Amino acid sequence: MKMPTIALFFLCLLSCSKSSEKFDSASSIDGTWSRACEAVDPTTSSITKMKFQKGEVTMLTSFFGDSYCSNEFLNFELKTIGSAAVGGKIANGTANELNFANLKTSLTIKNDLFVAGANSEKLFGRSGWSKNVDVDITGKDSDGDVDLSFAKKIYDIVAASNNILCFGLDVDDQTATSVAKRPTTLDTDCFFRGEFMASTQPARNTLRALEGTWQNECDEDDSSSISQIVTISGTGYESKVTSYSDGNCTPDKESFVTRLTATIDVGANTIRPSGATELDIVQTKTFLMPKSASVVSAFNSANSYGFSNWALNVEKDISGKNPDGTPDSTTNIYDIFKIIGNSLCFGVAVGQDDGSTANKRFTFLENDCLEEK
Repeated sequence: MKMPTIALFFLCLLSCSKSSEKFDSASSIDGTWSRACEAVDPTTSSITKMKFQKGEVTMLTSFFGDSYCSNEFLNFELKTIGSAAVGGKIANGTANELNFANLKTSLTIKNDLFVAGANSEKLFGRSGWSKNVDVDITGKDSDGDVDLSFAKKIYDIVAASNNILCFGLDVDDQTATSVAKRPTTLDTDCFFRGEFMASTQPARNTLRALEGTWQNECDEDDSSSISQIVTISGTGYESKVTSYSDGNCTPDKESFVTRLTATIDVGANTIRPSGATELDIVQTKTFLMPKSASVVSAFNSANSYGFSNWALNVEKDISGKNPDGTPDSTTNIYDIFKIIGNSLCFGVAVGQDDGSTANKRFTFLENDCLEEK
């Protein structure tokens, strides 16, 4: 759970077009400026807000455990305060100098899962983290050691046009850590006047969000392939997996179909992976149907699941049985899920986390996600 330093936040700030306004003082940029939700990856997004007022600056960056900046996935917030002074035009005339000084930063953890993770890892050298409590982390790295890269002063540039506020871009040695290293190029990822809020869309970690039909048209391999359709309505769950004898899910190459019906229950959000949610699948029935004469023959020869009377396109109930016909006591799957855009990603077994018990719940998401049908 590596935290970025405040210097990186300021040095990664924004810039915009080369059109700029004349700044006579810090009051020229007074007001609130924001970036809309920025998705870093499927499990990380952020909203950044800056407020300038009478030579003082406050920057607040909120980090979320999904790609939509959803309120229910708010993990933590980093706040930086200090002074801001606008200077004259830089040499190329595209922006004004902007100096930040006396910078201090604090971290506020916003959910219980992150509190537990921070205490376990002794984030910033602490073990007494609490929810919604500001902690000063000025000049420290995530291990609690002195952060040599932290800068209490930033020598930036700023330009504004049409309610857009843009800052300098860290290019080569223009790191903004001294006057000589002041940026001369404006970033293109700018702030807009006003305030962007976290998403108020319906929660994506609920049974209601799961409802519908989800499919994976073809998971290909060299000599075999599968397709899957999952249908969820309320707490009802059905998974239908079709296996093929070729690598392209060709309809006339179907081998057999496995159908599982179950009830499901959504649990808490997970620490790992961030943004995922617990999903308990209680198996009620599992069925198997051979789809080719060769598979029928193979099943009957092997007495698969204790049956020797398999027939083409006839489904058999194999609930509670292993392939050799011995009893299988596994009834629950302790899974996870995450909705990313129009995709539904379930967990995958890795090592001891095979989903057989709550303590062995999946901790990795499957790469081949299902698409909303």
